[in-house]
Amino acid sequence: MLSSWNKIRVAPQEHRAGVFGLGLSGRAMALHLKRLGYTVVGFDEKGSKFKEELEKENIQCALGDISEQALRDLDVLFLSPGVDPRKGVFADFVAQGKPICGELELFAANSKPTIAVTGTNGKSTTVALAAHLISELGYKGFAGGNYGQPLVDWLDDGAKDDVVVAELSSFQLETSYRFQPEVAVVLNVSPDHGDRYDTFADYVAAKRTLVENIGEADYAILNADCEQTRRMADVCPGHILWFGSDANSMPGPGFVTTDNRLLPVNGFDALPELEVSSASLKGEHNMQNAAAACLACSLMPLEVEDLSERLSKGLSSFSGLPHRMELLGEYAGVEYYNDSKATNDHAASVALKAMTRPTILLVGGVSKSGGYKHLREALDAKTRKVLAFGESRQEFADAFAGRADVKLCETLQEAVALAQEEACAGDAVLLAPACSSFDEFSNYVARGDFFREEVKKIAQERDKDE
Repeated sequence: MLSSWNKIRVAPQEHRAGVFGLGLSGRAMALHLKRLGYTVVGFDEKGSKFKEELEKENIQCALGDISEQALRDLDVLFLSPGVDPRKGVFADFVAQGKPICGELELFAANSKPTIAVTGTNGKSTTVALAAHLISELGYKGFAGGNYGQPLVDWLDDGAKDDVVVAELSSFQLETSYRFQPEVAVVLNVSPDHGDRYDTFADYVAAKRTLVENIGEADYAILNADCEQTRRMADVCPGHILWFGSDANSMPGPGFVTTDNRLLPVNGFDALPELEVSSASLKGEHNMQNAAAACLACSLMPLEVEDLSERLSKGLSSFSGLPHRMELLGEYAGVEYYNDSKATNDHAASVALKAMTRPTILLVGGVSKSGGYKHLREALDAKTRKVLAFGESRQEFADAFAGRADVKLCETLQEAVALAQEEACAGDAVLLAPACSSFDEFSNYVARGDFFREEVKKIAQERDKDE
């Protein structure tokens, strides 16, 4: 596949490129390929709001059912991240030896220093934090990819930033062959996207691609606490820095996270001990996100005289991201946290472990069929109640039997109202659904926004009572 791709890049103006999936990423790829000189055809089985815009740029759009014949005249096919490369409609295309690629193949032409971040959980926070730290160092950092603006869209906008910090999903990495960042960060790998991958090993392999593709002079930053990321060291051709919570299990130089501090160990001397004082970096998982971001920033080719002081300032001024352990406020002595982005078992368990108050936990939505082992193990005496809502509510009742007081609600709105009734001063209410949102909402953002509005109503009711 690689050799075919390299060959057709010689004279793009003579070749036809297809883009399958015309959402934000697909739109950006189609426009970018057109600017490179390709004849571009866009495909989307569900339709696209960008159809009119693309057709004005002489990009043909084929919407609805797509046949193998429709792809036959193409020389290369680019897939949006949400499109599974194993779809039957691609079988004939692959049999002809034609390449199927993704956005990262186009972004490989980027010449700016790049930090690429993947992992099951924590990607967006780490990317946003790293870009924030770059700005504190006196440079411009672009944060995008799976989080924010598509990478090739940024290229076409002029690529004026000094450093790229790219969030990468396993879907993007499936079709990445030549993308080679200066720093590859793998935060953690736990079961997710069971609807996309036949086995957990397939999912791990997609994540591992990021580390396998770096050069001998490049760096991988890996989580020493995660078995899957530790194993990636065996296939890494470059240098490795580590982060983790136990100094005794650190395989090499890096940061140990402890008590809101990052401690250098095993000969790592590029940075001193750093304090993580931002209220938005709550919990051990965010300590590890901070460690990864600081390690990555220390490797960038930037001239900074007071590196540690500037990083410390950035670690105190970071304001966090919405829907990720977002404190919405305290009303009648009860704190409300929005972690709608916790869409799987592991992410939700990490959020619950970060809580310091007695907690009423809101979970539910559409199950990802991976079970709730980690969340069940995270339940303890400080979990006062679990309010399970939506399609998966009975699954939670069954999974948590004997471990927690579980009450069932049909909707998130019902769960929030019940949480308000049940909560006492000194408690916290945490939305960490451990599920996708598609039974009630279009995505985790819509779910988190709805939760925020419901909490606002609680605040307004409190103001009336006073």
